[in-house]
Parts: sequence; C-alpha cells; structure tokens
Amino acid sequence: MKIVDWQTKVDVPKKMIFKIGDYLIDEVRDKYALDLSFKEIDSIAEQIVDIAKIRYK
Repeated sequence: MKIVDWQTKVDVPKKMIFKIGDYLIDEVRDKYALDLSFKEIDSIAEQIVDIAKIRYK
C-alpha cells in the first residue's frame, strides 16, 4: 500500500518515528549492546523521518 502525501499528514510521520524507534531498540541497540538512551533513539528516528521528508518532496 502506498500513502500519498505522507509528509503533510500528522499521523503518518509519528507512526514512522515510532516504528523506526522500535527497530533501533530491537535490532540495533539490544542486538549490538549499544549504550543508547530512549531520548537518543527518538532523536535518531526523528532525524531519519526529517531526511525522508526532504528527499521525497
């Protein structure tokens, strides 16, 4: 399923940040025993979505 104009919708980027954060916790932080706080993970996830918004304008 493809979502059109996802950048302008409020709920889609929030869901993306949540899912990216979960992935970073499960597959990166825990798997490689990295010392990342939830605040750092949220920041990384937000930056990823911000980059995606710029790239897919």
